[in-house]
Amino acid sequence: ARRTCKEPFVSHVDKRPGEERGAAADSIGMVALMLLFGGIVLAIYPGWATVGTWFESANAAAWVQAIGSVVAIAATAGVANYQASQARKLAEHQRIASEIQKLSLLVGLFARTHGLAKDVVTAINDPTAYNFSVIDPELMQDTADTMRSLPLFEIPSGLVALDVRACASHLEKLIDYWNQITSESRETGVPPTAETIANLSVYCEEMMKVSHAALTEAKQKISARGGKWS
Repeated sequence: ARRTCKEPFVSHVDKRPGEERGAAADSIGMVALMLLFGGIVLAIYPGWATVGTWFESANAAAWVQAIGSVVAIAATAGVANYQASQARKLAEHQRIASEIQKLSLLVGLFARTHGLAKDVVTAINDPTAYNFSVIDPELMQDTADTMRSLPLFEIPSGLVALDVRACASHLEKLIDYWNQITSESRETGVPPTAETIANLSVYCEEMMKVSHAALTEAKQKISARGGKWS
């Protein structure tokens, strides 16, 4: 049975539906407080009697209309600014969530690459029938093909994008190396030489270092975006 790598668990905080309603309620409350304090100030100076007399004058209607227009314009501008701000926050939230999702997929691919190379090393160090049966060239090819098919410019980190190509190349070379060794052994009936086995082991050890570094880099990029690991 193939050993499986633990898949990463990534979480991010979604915006709660009540947050926007709370912000709108705060704005309404602020306007209400301004009107309340304004009324208190008018009651103190010049006094409600003077204010009432002014409202009865011929110019009062024009002033009230002008002030109402200004307030309406200011309110409209405030609502538009609030909506634009919320749209920017939502777009940024979605961008970060998308980048975390892409990086999480790459973490899984890097972990698989590391595990495939480790399977070969394990079989070399402990050449039992079971350990050799675990080696899966088809899974190596599938993993390499998957990484080759990924659009590099959509990967949210240049270094991680380079790691994707490096791991794919290592896997393809390992497949060629493994197929060559096994086919020669089947044709000649002679097991691989100690030198060939040693070279394969060194190559896999180097491959494990590359994939582990790629795995670490991808996890750091996720953490920088607020992702959390279990």
